Amino acid sequence: MPTSLTVSGNTRLAWSLSDTQTTAKFSGSAERLTNRSITNGTGVNQATVAFSRSLTITGTNNATIALDNATVTSFDYSGKIAFTNIREQLVSVSTGPTGGWVLFSAPAAATGISGIAVRVGGQLHLVDYATGVSTATGSWTFQNGPTGTYGVDFTVVGLGTYAD
Repeated sequence: MPTSLTVSGNTRLAWSLSDTQTTAKFSGSAERLTNRSITNGTGVNQATVAFSRSLTITGTNNATIALDNATVTSFDYSGKIAFTNIREQLVSVSTGPTGGWVLFSAPAAATGISGIAVRVGGQLHLVDYATGVSTATGSWTFQNGPTGTYGVDFTVVGLGTYAD
């Protein structure tokens, strides 16, 4: 299946803080803004595959996704996708019990990310379109913290192939 991928991404984080109560008395603000326009290919600022899945995690169950052989049923396509390199990844925990979280882990050989707590309403966002992160066999896991039902959205863009 011939593919052509384009991605547009914007990240903005702005804050300001003022403290007039302490003896230090300080104020400050900052804004970090990035814009990305990603084209189809395998070089810098390029990607070839995209994957998105919404998960529901209930009770004490885990959810796993193997990115080296994930099932895709979107974009009027049904088949498999195999990532070799991750360029951007976004984990969002949209629903769950108050104070709850989902522990996110990637295969140790892939990124070394293990047991990052993403709270309800929170996100974990990784971006590296220069070299990306090589993937490895193994599953990306999502495990809930306190018992309950959690809604998780997982999106990945990177290098790889689609296969029927």
